[in-house]
Amino acid sequence: MERAKRILVTGSKGQLGKELVALLCAKGHQVVTVDLPDFDLTDAGVVKDYLTGERPEFVFHCAAYTDVEGAEDEPEYASEINSRATARLASCVQKLSATLAYFSTDFVFDGRRKKPYAEDMTPHPLCSYARSKLAGEMEVAKNCRRHFIIRTAWLFGDSPNAFPLKILAQAKTGTPLKVVNDQHGSPTYAQDLAVGLLPLLESSAYGLYHLTNSGTATWYELAKETLALAGFSDYPIKPVTGKEFPAKAKRPAYSVLDCRKYTTTFGVKLRHWRTALAEYINHYYPANS
Repeated sequence: MERAKRILVTGSKGQLGKELVALLCAKGHQVVTVDLPDFDLTDAGVVKDYLTGERPEFVFHCAAYTDVEGAEDEPEYASEINSRATARLASCVQKLSATLAYFSTDFVFDGRRKKPYAEDMTPHPLCSYARSKLAGEMEVAKNCRRHFIIRTAWLFGDSPNAFPLKILAQAKTGTPLKVVNDQHGSPTYAQDLAVGLLPLLESSAYGLYHLTNSGTATWYELAKETLALAGFSDYPIKPVTGKEFPAKAKRPAYSVLDCRKYTTTFGVKLRHWRTALAEYINHYYPANS
């Protein structure tokens, strides 16, 4: 049986944070949770004092600035959280001789390739959010020897802001939907991702990895499947191009991640997103909703 570890989860109220906390507690680990407003990543003193006091052996750094559109209006604030604050956190983890897992995004790529992106391919972020997350990756690699950088994509979990639940909330209004059909990625269930991360706790195979649910989709295909699973198969929904939804932040047209390195290293391959979505909808939007 694995030895119980003292584990810190930042951003514990977020989609991935919630799943990790529940899973780690169920496995018998000593879990310390932090999130706003009590734990402000931008306050170097708070971060140092907290980590020094708690002395975790492993840190899952889920806290982040994730507002893709908002980052275009406040790029410095996004960088402060995702890059500079992450660098300070990584330095503290290094001083404790602990291990850090940092979560990044498929958006670090520009989407021009049209084939799944492997870890050794050169990133080219198109928006402020993606640039801040890539900078965070670099800071983690520079400041903490025992690190894992996990790029994931299109996360959905326990949040009203999760894409499937937002689609169903709109469907309840009866208003016809228009959903982008020219952006491709791999929808990923936060619960599946959390389970897939467990091998990191016992590993020294540090480095950069990609991890998402299997399969690819467009936002339209994800929305269409969500509606069908929730009993709205005939709901009016129209596929459109991204140009019909003017946005401040430029997004990659294709950001599917190649996860073979993670599978080879840790023996983990996450199930198809459609299977994961069916379980998710059954849990968060049962038939009698």
